[in-house]
Amino acid sequence: MDSSIHTHGHIHGHTHDHANTEQLSHTPQWRIGVAIGLGLVTVITQIIVGILSGSLALLSDSAHAFTDVFGLCTALVAIRIGSKTSPTPQHSYGLRRVEVIAAGFNALLLLVVAVIIVVEAVKRLINPVEVQGLPVAIVAVVGLLMNFFAFLAMRGGKDESINVKGAYLEVLADMIGSVGVLISGAITYFTGWVYADIVAAVLIALWVLPRAFTLLRQVGNVILQGTPEDIDTTALRDEILALDGVQAVHHFHVWSLTTEDNIGSVHVVSTNPDTRRDVQTLMEQKYHLHHVTVQMESPTECCDTAKACC
Repeated sequence: MDSSIHTHGHIHGHTHDHANTEQLSHTPQWRIGVAIGLGLVTVITQIIVGILSGSLALLSDSAHAFTDVFGLCTALVAIRIGSKTSPTPQHSYGLRRVEVIAAGFNALLLLVVAVIIVVEAVKRLINPVEVQGLPVAIVAVVGLLMNFFAFLAMRGGKDESINVKGAYLEVLADMIGSVGVLISGAITYFTGWVYADIVAAVLIALWVLPRAFTLLRQVGNVILQGTPEDIDTTALRDEILALDGVQAVHHFHVWSLTTEDNIGSVHVVSTNPDTRRDVQTLMEQKYHLHHVTVQMESPTECCDTAKACC
């Protein structure tokens, strides 16, 4: 055969799993709305009292709470976009990655806030600032109650959507932060030890930093179309190769559209007419991949970009 002339008879198997979109459209959005409202009350109260009382711990917790409210808003926007935005000629997957971009911004904001808190804490170690413990403790109690009510609102829907579950965990984290501020305020009020506020602020900042780095790493992996962390591509490739009739696999890709929606595509060289169906079933049902594309090639076909099928 003349190497400049090739005949290709490809069979494409496409599936478009709309389970995520349907799930998002039925997500109880009012739960997130309630959590956002309660969170905003907490943030505004903490900022005002934090400035007036001189409490760095309260300001640190308010910054953390603000980024969590931002995260809740991101989840709500993602739900609305994911359930209502249809693909367009310019955006074939719709605007699903708005969620990822917003999450990246949130992670950067968390990092900046944590660094500012640590720098301010160092300054206060050198030049201590008087902190009014009683207002700090009272506001911490208010914040704890707000977070508790938000926690109750979110708990009922946490298993209905991964977005709601993520928001639920954020509210739970805020409750822990409020407890830390409450303890520091009580220590300051009863003992007058001003460093309790600094210690609480630094602990909150250090607790936030790993979460911010983790979130930023996940966002980067999605944007760079990295392999999803929960998918073992080596095992998947081996299982495809082990199917009856399969001789080679190439152009094998697994990536993420969002942190919840993984996509897969593969070219398979096989003599078995049932291979496409088997590969598609494997990728969808066992590895939970969506929008799966399986392209079949016969052993006689030659792919210029993959020696495995030549």
